[in-house]
Amino acid sequence: TVLMGVVNELAPTDPKIFARVSSMLAREKSRTSSVTVMEALIAPHQSNAAAQFAFAQLLGRFGELQRASVVLDKVNAIDPAHERAVVFAAQILQRQKKLDLAVQKLGAFVALNPAANIARLSYARALVDAKRYVEARAEFQHLAEAAPQDTDIAYALGLLLLQTNDLDDAQ
Repeated sequence: TVLMGVVNELAPTDPKIFARVSSMLAREKSRTSSVTVMEALIAPHQSNAAAQFAFAQLLGRFGELQRASVVLDKVNAIDPAHERAVVFAAQILQRQKKLDLAVQKLGAFVALNPAANIARLSYARALVDAKRYVEARAEFQHLAEAAPQDTDIAYALGLLLLQTNDLDDAQ
């Protein structure tokens, strides 16, 4: 009850409170107790995307992927532009060996949110995993143009170009 009081007091001004509590609960030995506590903490915050996302993350850490997906659908309904929720949902799909659905989800999100570079990077990587190299290259090039100083993106693009035998552009 003390924790609930603190969370309820801080929630209106500190949306990261839910993520911090989720992280703390993830370290507890009893997964069942952690989930039960988190459910109680977020109960008054059903329309709070940050609260729901933190719960989905906790469920994901505990391997409850199907349940986490349901909560992520709720996050998407509350905030359709929640980039981290879409990326996490796609990661869950990939862990469930549903790569085509992950690619579809990320591609649709990026189409609606062209400035969502975290989702775009996940999309590009998923396209590589799906062996859709031409599309992946276009996404990595878009990212490289948006962040020309980002060496990680340049490296990923270079590797993709090497992998597809495009040696001239890889340099």
